[in-house]
Amino acid sequence: MLEDANGIQRLVIGNMPEHIKCELLSTIDLRSSPLLANNFEEFAVGFYFSIYAGQPVKNPLEKRGYMDFVVPAYFQSKLDSTLRMSVMAVASSLFTAWLGRNPDSPLTRSFYLRALSTMKEQLTRSDTCSNDEMLMSVLLLQLYETLISTAKGQRASSPKAHLKGALALIKHRGVVGFENEMSQGLLFNVRGQIIEDYFRASLPMSEDVYVWKDIMSNSPLPHSVLLETIALDIVNLNASIAQLLLREGLKTSSQNSEVISLLTKAADIENRMADWNASIPSSSRPVKVDQPECFQTTTNQASPYQQHCEIYPSITNASMWNRYRIWEIRIQSLMLTLLPQLAQTEEITIQLETCNNKVQLEVDDICASIPYHIGDRIKPGAIGDRRVQYPRLPGQQVPDAHYLTAPALGGFTLLLPLGTVIGMKTKLRDGQKEWMGGQLIRLYRIYNIGRK
Repeated sequence: MLEDANGIQRLVIGNMPEHIKCELLSTIDLRSSPLLANNFEEFAVGFYFSIYAGQPVKNPLEKRGYMDFVVPAYFQSKLDSTLRMSVMAVASSLFTAWLGRNPDSPLTRSFYLRALSTMKEQLTRSDTCSNDEMLMSVLLLQLYETLISTAKGQRASSPKAHLKGALALIKHRGVVGFENEMSQGLLFNVRGQIIEDYFRASLPMSEDVYVWKDIMSNSPLPHSVLLETIALDIVNLNASIAQLLLREGLKTSSQNSEVISLLTKAADIENRMADWNASIPSSSRPVKVDQPECFQTTTNQASPYQQHCEIYPSITNASMWNRYRIWEIRIQSLMLTLLPQLAQTEEITIQLETCNNKVQLEVDDICASIPYHIGDRIKPGAIGDRRVQYPRLPGQQVPDAHYLTAPALGGFTLLLPLGTVIGMKTKLRDGQKEWMGGQLIRLYRIYNIGRK
């Protein structure tokens, strides 16, 4: 069935009239195209499948979880299914946004409401209430709400409601039913969101979610999933430290013993992070290039933080590395919280300096990744615009695919790392947080975030 669905996808996109395909990736021309009114749904779903959703990939370093399976699942589903309406809600909102229009339009909202309506009916049936198609639909509706709230520059509560719904479906189904790659992609997407939420709330990871780490498949798990498995223990460590700091009274020997125990756990996690880093092959590691030889900007607003930037095999790979950097920063920050609780010695002073240096290094690497994600863009543009300058390897051209994926996905994947670093209490190089804040404002301007 999977091969059949992939064939249908190629058939649909391949058999589009040539004038539609040509205009599909040129959103500037499409805004005034007379074809749009009569072919909106075809344009929207073709745009979404071509740019955002794709066929499953075998390389574990390029896997995107359940998103790799949206296209085949869509073509296997019924015409009136919850999944089809959920895909259309996401596809139409993204397509509308790239036309420079309000993504929360009556049309995009209509797909969302139709998805909710069919979902209510399918949830009453035992054969559809908790299968992969239903869980994927819930996550897509959550994605739709996230897209709409992000476009408005707001933090909406609806995405959390969908996350709770997805978790309820998983508990009803039981984790033993998540055996294939698509099922596990759905499961680990939910786990990744829970991990982030629990860390921010300084809560220990719930045991029923923690044990999901024991689920394995016949094929290698994506490195991003393996990274989040380490993050489970960072979440628990963060919760333990938060509880320790809430206690009042003078420092005691028992408290010192607990601090040392927590530092030992932190060191163990740090070693596991280093092992994860070392497991990445050279072909999937960033390459540092100098500016201006390999990246010529048209404006100072897009200049790199330092005189170099980094190039990655893909936006997916770059996002994985920035997630690693965030968790590395977090474990070092937790150690910086614990070390001052001990009697200050020369050894402790050296450890504090080492942790600070490691945080600075990871933040510098996040900054160096920004040109790869958004090039020299400073204002809204079109997907596929080759006038945008991106860093390139010496003697090579920017890959064609990057002109599509970078504007579509690059900026949004930077929101979390930039926001996380700016909100840290850890001291950085003078002016660096302000520079990163300027880049965040630049992202809001590029993607029209928060603008009516």
